[in-house]
Amino acid sequence: MKNIIELIEFSGILQNLDECEKLKSLAKESPSFKTLLLEEINSRILNLKKRIGYIEKDQKQIGQLTSVMKGYHTELPVQKSKLKNLKDLVEFVSEEQIKKIEVHKNTAVGEFEFSNNFDHVDEKDVLDFFYSNLVKTKYIDYERLKEYLVLAFEENKLPEKGFTINNKPTDIVFRSIFYDYYKRIAGKPYGKQKKYIALLGDYFVGFNNKSLKTNFSKNY
Repeated sequence: MKNIIELIEFSGILQNLDECEKLKSLAKESPSFKTLLLEEINSRILNLKKRIGYIEKDQKQIGQLTSVMKGYHTELPVQKSKLKNLKDLVEFVSEEQIKKIEVHKNTAVGEFEFSNNFDHVDEKDVLDFFYSNLVKTKYIDYERLKEYLVLAFEENKLPEKGFTINNKPTDIVFRSIFYDYYKRIAGKPYGKQKKYIALLGDYFVGFNNKSLKTNFSKNY
């Protein structure tokens, strides 16, 4: 599953409640994934509503069971089923977002200080973001996070060996954390994507900059 669009493919996934449950499970794994998933779902809902509107309008205008109408009678329930499943996912993801919408207040902020020489984001915001997405999710522990922030953001140095990811999620979930930092927290600075790709590819086992160049933004 390379990206969200593949996860929400019209060809069948939204007609299958079991698949929708899998998406819900994935949405629990990462706050960043939830945000991207919600945006994609809302876009799909708008498209489906338009399609259903066209079908219902044509049904009224034609008024008889031509071959076109027979096709519509087959398609309309399917489209409405997809719409219902999408709305269920939106409700679920939104509820999860509301539960965790507060920015994590890390009690250890005062105990750990570093200088952000990587970009313009305030050090506390950097720490809060990665603590919430990497430590709270148990992908790395707090000590590893501090090492990572010092190396990547303060010293701009590569690690002797990459950080190992615990309880490793799917690549799309973990990759979406770093894309979310680049896009939402850093504001997607022009011409700097390669630099933000390296925050993942240079530091974590299982990722490399070459492949990330082609799929970094595909999870959006």
